Amino acid sequence: MIVVTNLNDAKQATQGFTTVHFGFSKPNFIQRLTPEFDNIITEGKKFGNKTISSFWYLHQIHDFIYPDNMVENIPEDIIWNKDDCIAWAESKGIDIVWAPELSDEIELVNKPNLGYYRDLLNRIWNNENYSRFSTGIHDMEKKKGDFVSRLMCNTGWKYATSISDGITAFLKIHFTNKYTDSRCIIIDTIRSPEGLHYSPNYSTYSAKEKEVLARVEPTVLAFDFTRDLGELADAIVSTGSEIGLKVRTLNKFVDTEVIGPGKILIDSYVYIDAVNELDRKYEHFVVIVN
Repeated sequence: MIVVTNLNDAKQATQGFTTVHFGFSKPNFIQRLTPEFDNIITEGKKFGNKTISSFWYLHQIHDFIYPDNMVENIPEDIIWNKDDCIAWAESKGIDIVWAPELSDEIELVNKPNLGYYRDLLNRIWNNENYSRFSTGIHDMEKKKGDFVSRLMCNTGWKYATSISDGITAFLKIHFTNKYTDSRCIIIDTIRSPEGLHYSPNYSTYSAKEKEVLARVEPTVLAFDFTRDLGELADAIVSTGSEIGLKVRTLNKFVDTEVIGPGKILIDSYVYIDAVNELDRKYEHFVVIVN
């Protein structure tokens, strides 16, 4: 395995290969590991003969291109455990690790004409009316940050990602496959013994919480989607009343081009109420209804 820190070296190391790219976010990555990450890499390897993992802080890229539209206050020093991330990638049989420092990320976005990429993304965003899939300004800016990185790091590699991100995963497919030289591969999520999709929160749930959360997806699938979604939210809350389950967001998306003909995607974000806001536990459910 080799480690590179810039885009040119990453491209050179993968030249001539069918490369599968596993992109990860820097902050607290090691603390967020679940069996789902192993599954993405195992399944994604089947689509190429060379693998590369990258570790990025996408907010940093976005904030340089959209300086007047900061998503949140980001500290200058992004703390991440580079050595542990590299060691983890090596243990998974990754061929190349692209691990830029913060200064390398800044260099990447300062070299090109930032206005070009900003205007290009905005034209695509407006042309596709991607705003209809955003639940708020924060959600929209997070998606834009990921799209910017794909435009700027346009390599021809195949991106492997998971459906667990809901509508974001489908927009990544649509955007990447249509507007870059790369391709986006969706890897099916795997489930815990309780039937939950593995998530960074999974290990924090009690046995009772896991049991209750596992009822959410069947509740969604049993719902009549000709009715108001508020009724579904009430049904979810009722399903999890014994642990104080609440619905934070609940959205229904129908789009032939992005999601597929005859399919409805339900994206829900629920949380378990606790003593104070800091103790809330969150779970993201993605359900596709044919």
